Amino acid sequence: MAWDELAPAATCRGETMRWEAKHDRDAFKEVWLLFDNEQGRFTLHPGESVWIEYAYTELLEVQLAFPAALDRVVWGTETSMTALHARYRLEWRFRARPEPDTDQGSSGD
Repeated sequence: MAWDELAPAATCRGETMRWEAKHDRDAFKEVWLLFDNEQGRFTLHPGESVWIEYAYTELLEVQLAFPAALDRVVWGTETSMTALHARYRLEWRFRARPEPDTDQGSSGD
């Protein structure tokens, strides 16, 4: 997924918070919240507390297209230690093997 599809957003005290992509791979993305915006830094003094709200897309769509002749079997698992961190794993195998092309290598004369 691309960052514009994930659409990460965060606020602190109702103000938009900047974020930075630390890892951007196909299978893994990591975002750091920067605790500032164009108007300045978000300060937190000793003894104070603050709510940080963040969100990203809640939709994950995966489409796999396999030739029907291969008689595929597909399964998936979700691993989640907390509601904020989940991993999805998709696996498949083929019960049928395609027939080898017997015409390969013939001269055709």
